[in-house]
Amino acid sequence: MFLTCDQGYIAPVNENPVFFIGFFSKKQTQFTLVRPPQAVDKFLGRRLKERLEKGAIASDQEQNETLRIIELNRNSLLFMMHVLSALNEIFYNLDATIPLRDDRLHHPNHKKEILTAANSAAMHAQQQDAFTMPAPRERTHRQRSR
Repeated sequence: MFLTCDQGYIAPVNENPVFFIGFFSKKQTQFTLVRPPQAVDKFLGRRLKERLEKGAIASDQEQNETLRIIELNRNSLLFMMHVLSALNEIFYNLDATIPLRDDRLHHPNHKKEILTAANSAAMHAQQQDAFTMPAPRERTHRQRSR
């Protein structure tokens, strides 16, 4: 079971979450989705074409039925924001970023990471049933003296 903390409350999230992985290229001109859910696969490319200026998307293609690659003609400073915003519209939230090899000693501005997103539609419905977090236990005299 996954938990989320929201203003002092803990609410159970979807019992069967759907996760997928996405990552940006070094130059921020390409976004790759690995095994995206069908809703994301169909929706994301269409939404980005609506939001970005005309002709900004160079290609939007599926490869091997497991990868969806969306490539821009040039770097867009707001590309990541548009991707995350479009995913949020269909109730997928950025769940974690996983940093890959740290190359900052050789390339100070180079940082690789994988993005994982989880479906949070059930979270919104279950927040009404949230319970409060228990108060922290008070330490005993023996624990304080250590």
